[in-house]
Parts: sequence; structure tokens; C-alpha cells
Amino acid sequence: MASDGTGVGYIDGLVTFVPGLLQGETGLVRIEERKKHFLRGELVKVMQAAAVRQDPPCPVFHVCGSCQLQHMNYEETLLWKNRWVQDALARVGKVHVRVEPVLGMDFPWRYRNKVTLHRDKANASDGGKPTRGNAAEGTGTQAVLGYYQNRSHTTVAFHDCLLLSERMNSWIRAVSRVIDDFPEIEDVIFRESDAGEGLLLIKDSSSGKGSTFAVKRAFFPEVGSAWATRAEDTPLRLWGQETLEASFLGVHFRVSPLAFLQVNYIMSEKLYSLVRQFAGLTGKEHVWDLYSGVGTLSLIVAGCAHDVYGLEENPFAVEDARRNADLNGFRHVQFLQGKVEDNLPRLPLRPDVVIMDPPRAGVTAAVIDHVLRSRPGKIIYVSCDPATLARDLSRIVRGG
Repeated sequence: MASDGTGVGYIDGLVTFVPGLLQGETGLVRIEERKKHFLRGELVKVMQAAAVRQDPPCPVFHVCGSCQLQHMNYEETLLWKNRWVQDALARVGKVHVRVEPVLGMDFPWRYRNKVTLHRDKANASDGGKPTRGNAAEGTGTQAVLGYYQNRSHTTVAFHDCLLLSERMNSWIRAVSRVIDDFPEIEDVIFRESDAGEGLLLIKDSSSGKGSTFAVKRAFFPEVGSAWATRAEDTPLRLWGQETLEASFLGVHFRVSPLAFLQVNYIMSEKLYSLVRQFAGLTGKEHVWDLYSGVGTLSLIVAGCAHDVYGLEENPFAVEDARRNADLNGFRHVQFLQGKVEDNLPRLPLRPDVVIMDPPRAGVTAAVIDHVLRSRPGKIIYVSCDPATLARDLSRIVRGG
């Protein structure tokens, strides 16, 4: 099974990718795409099911592109995630190590604190039904917001996404009831604080500086703030608070609308706790935090470090990080804005610990080379992509 959850088999000696088919299963497959070295098929019917197969709880799972493994029991998905990481390390990075068991959740639902929804552009102008999925049941109106179907820009509408809190689902239904009145709205992003307060971010195609959507505040009493953004413009606050608030391990954060924050509060805190544990700080160490975002890891380790330098390219995130350092009373933490590779030469002293939490593309070779030349006592790498993690660990192992 591929790392995106797609089943992998062979037909006439060609690798065949079949979404929805689990390891060990036999299925009736319709070939949809033929390439020189592989085939892509659609699962028509499962002929012999695996013991780990289950009925997906989401009614639009089979058309929605957001979830890949709801048809497999949760315990088995954790085993596969472990296998995918170990395979990437060995195959891509030529790094052969034992991967610890994956930490799971007690309740793996209702955990996402952020969602991006797309307008059904084909139907928005004529008030038609969503292309796929369910309308906002019981509302008397048609939903026109949803996720994208897998490998498509076809909108999949839903009544209740099981990854989101019931509160956030209610906000989505409220927007769906009124969005037909606002043709300028393209995409909608909801974010939810750990206290249940909401932030609404609208991708607005209008050319004006205001938005008539502001008059609809009465529809969203639990949404603390609403913003509109056009292309790369600075977001325009329509109403409410300037930031979203969250706390991890006793450190408090205020996050602006466009800044990144991990989407799972529960697992994020477990992750940050492990990073702090692995760092093993005693109060004497110099720490570099590369790709530092809004300062989460910088400030979580700051209480046990002599000083911390965070490097981050996103100017909104850096502004948040500096405010968060002040908020928590950390005067020995500094944040530099710009590309990590450009700012590394500006950092003083040899680091004792380097933390790297890059985006999915991973760390550039120039950054790895500079870090290795700095000869830190420890490097802690936090990754969201096994393949780029494996590539970068291979460079680190070869270099030092």
C-alpha cells in the first residue's frame, strides 16, 4: 500500500494503483488510466475483504479527497504510518534505523482546528446543488461549500465532517446558508482556538477594500473574528479580535490569520513535549530554531535555555513570534525574518541544540551544510513528510 493509502498491485506485470483496496484484498478493478510503466484503476467491488477493513463512518468518504484510510481500522493505520516512515528512511535516505511505534489518539475524531473549504463555482452562480455530497440538511437551503474531490477541483459538500468539532461544522452550515448572497467569496477558512473561539478567513475576489460580508456578523455569534484576503494582500479585518489564542505546555500564543499552527492541539502538545525532552536543556544552552513559525518550539524550550534564536521567512509569523515572546516574558529569545539560509550567518555563537521544523519541502542543502559546520551537540528534526525527512537525514548522516 502506497503512503497516500492507495492500494498497490500488479496486472500483467504492471504496477497498478487502486484507491480503496487494502493489503491482502482481492477486488474487481476498472482500469481508468494507462501509462507506460503503471496503471491506475477504480475499485468497483471488494471480492475478498481484509480483516482490518471497516465501514467508513463518513457518508462522503468515497468521493471526498480529504481522508484516505477511514475504511481501515485506526490501530492498523498507525502500523502503516510506522511502515511508511521506515520504508522512506531505508529506500530514499539509505538510513536503516528502528522507528518507534506511532503515538495515536484515544479518540481520533473532531481534532482539526483548521479547515479550508472551496466554493462550488459551477453552481454558485445559478444556485444549483453541490456537485457531490449532501446539502446542508434541515436548513432548507443548498450548501455550496466543500472539500475537493480526490485529484479534482470538483466540490464535495458535507453536512458533518467528523474531523471537525461540532461547533465548527455549525459555522460551516451557517456560511452555507448565506454565501449565495456574496458572489465575491471564493474560499472560506475556519480556525478554532483551544477554547472553542472561531476565526473566519474569506478569500475574496472583489476589487474593493471593504466587504459586505461584515454585515452578516449576527449569523456567527461564536466566531470571534472575520477577515478577508485578496491574493497576497495583507488580510483585512472585518470584525473582532486580531488573533487566535492557544496554549501549549503552559506557554501562551496569539496567532494571526495567515500564520501557521499545527492543526491538532492534542497531538501537537505531545510532539512539543517530546522535543523539549529530547533537547535535554539545563539552562546553559544556546538554541537555534529553524523555520520557527509563530515561535511555538522556540518559546516552549526557552524556559530551559540560555538563549534561543528563531529563523522564519513568513513576516506575519515572525510578528506573532515576537509578540508571543513578550507575552510570555522571554527576553532572551530573538526572531529573525527572512530565508533561513540567508539569516544563518547572522547567528552568533556555536549552537548546542538545533531544532528544525521545515515545511513539507524539507531543508535545503545549504542550510544542512551550515548547521553541520556549526557542529551542534544535538539536531532535532520535526517533519511532516517522510520522503523529505529521509533525504535530509541522509545528508546529515553523510555530512557528520
